Amino acid sequence: MIGTALAALRDVDGVFGSFVVNRTGALAGKDLPAVFEDRVLAEVGPRLVRLHDTLAAGGKPLDSCVMRFADHKLHVRVLNNGLLCVLTSNQANASALKMAVTLTARRVDPAIVEAAPRAIGSQTPAPPTASQAPPSVQRKPGVYRGNRIP
Repeated sequence: MIGTALAALRDVDGVFGSFVVNRTGALAGKDLPAVFEDRVLAEVGPRLVRLHDTLAAGGKPLDSCVMRFADHKLHVRVLNNGLLCVLTSNQANASALKMAVTLTARRVDPAIVEAAPRAIGSQTPAPPTASQAPPSVQRKPGVYRGNRIP
């Protein structure tokens, strides 16, 4: 069900594919080229959840964000039950993508709960805690855009 709904996003020019993670970061579904292995997405999911939690810690709810890279963008839409992530080229039509993501989010969000028991990558170990992370990436309190980050 989730894969079918995600496949519709590829109708928008510039969309390479998409995936969905639940609130714990476990991969719930994907529609991506084979080069994106489940193992990689299992590592990305918890990181995206932590990024969401960090950005939302300022007290303002986070609906979506776009991460820009050299040749592509990662659009992340916050759902009630997880995150919808869409990988696009830099030239993707933002208006068409926004409309397609909104329609897809309505279909995918309830299906995340149904997919939870058989989530892809559910055997993945828990993400490392701050004490397990190398010193260069350990979480430190700070300030982002004038808001204190715990």
